[in-house]
Amino acid sequence: MTVKYDLTDWLRENGELAGGARPGPCPQCRRLAFYGTFKAAGPRYYRACKFCGFWQHIDQEPETCIATVHGCSRWLTVAGARYIWWVPPGEPSYDCPYCAETVSAQDAKVTAPAQDPGHAWWSVPQDLPTQADYKVWWAEHEFPNSTFGYLG
Repeated sequence: MTVKYDLTDWLRENGELAGGARPGPCPQCRRLAFYGTFKAAGPRYYRACKFCGFWQHIDQEPETCIATVHGCSRWLTVAGARYIWWVPPGEPSYDCPYCAETVSAQDAKVTAPAQDPGHAWWSVPQDLPTQADYKVWWAEHEFPNSTFGYLG
């Protein structure tokens, strides 16, 4: 049974993070520092985890996105690993945010960090006390001014 997730839930979570609360764990993988609330054009409100691919728009069922790495010359390295671009199931491609090339999701598919015990992102601390501490950690590990995890 899926727990309902609506705009009230999103506003509460987003407000807690904006207020400096310690980030909560992803509902799917339970990792800290990768999960948070996001707002996209439309506006579309959702929560997501950039460690396991959990994705849930308000008032919809959660889904698990596909981990991809385009790997163009401008592609980021974040905390010791190539940045993961998450693609919703059924989406055949995306435009690379760094070089604008259309990327085949199937061709760029990689193992999600949550499924790869050797992935560098397993080393991200899980015991920092506040959102501000995680923000500093990410800035020190190659991803300043990020939209990574709950920093968006």
